[in-house]
Amino acid sequence: MGTRTWVVGVDGSEDSRAALAWAAAQADGRDVEIVVVCTWRAPILPSDAIGQPALLMDWTEFETELSRRIDEIIASVRTETVLTTSGSAPVPIAPRIVARIVQGRPAHTLIEASRQAELLVVGGQGRGGLSGVVLGSVSRQCATHATVPIAVVPLHIASTPVRHLVVGLDGSRNARSALKWALDFADPDAEIEVVRSVELAPWMDEAGVRERFPSEVEKAIAEFDSELADLDPGGRTRRTFKLQDARQALAEAAEGADMVVLGARGHRRFAATLLGSVSTWMLHGATRPTVIVPDPQS
Repeated sequence: MGTRTWVVGVDGSEDSRAALAWAAAQADGRDVEIVVVCTWRAPILPSDAIGQPALLMDWTEFETELSRRIDEIIASVRTETVLTTSGSAPVPIAPRIVARIVQGRPAHTLIEASRQAELLVVGGQGRGGLSGVVLGSVSRQCATHATVPIAVVPLHIASTPVRHLVVGLDGSRNARSALKWALDFADPDAEIEVVRSVELAPWMDEAGVRERFPSEVEKAIAEFDSELADLDPGGRTRRTFKLQDARQALAEAAEGADMVVLGARGHRRFAATLLGSVSTWMLHGATRPTVIVPDPQS
């Protein structure tokens, strides 16, 4: 397999810097090139003398300064990654990081830039910390429309390799794609916990459900085991079966994890451009890096 490409959106905010630091930590030791994409849009006057939109100025100097500042962020992330992963003095690290400054709409630009990549990484918030740069809320737009797996990284996340992944598996094609991606992404010694949640009687506690619906519970567990055996014949994963709301089950599992991996949509698919309700809810309150994996056949 050749060099993989990961695209990281950076807008100068602390969120986007955290996203780059996290990506660099995961890429260290892998054959990965990180492409940092910084987007900006020039303000325009309503129109010029002939009724056409007019730029306020020549933005060449602005782009040069922007490029310099992005290079500074990359350099600081390299140093941070080395100190975090090795605990020694700064030395060159494996991930190759290059920068691209692009004028355009942030979400559209990032989605287009990542079409041939294997992963898109963005911060959870973003605030346009560099004057004239807009990223911010594009994390939701990218998660909804990206054609490749997208990692949304919240602020204050340690820049260390992922050792414990939680994957939601609900039997849908998107969830199966998510587990396949996690198996490919995770290091051989990483723990992969697969969570299946089934609500048979939401008004009852788990003990009551097991007592009232024993055959239904056994059937659900058997289907879960069969699906895991098909997707993970090597037995790398650990299964967790819950009789509760999927959001609650995943949120509880995420508390002890380094990363959560979800399919873009579950069984209830409303439209090709919409995230599933569980994925949307998990992204909204994410405290761990969350990867949304689209079905490649969608």
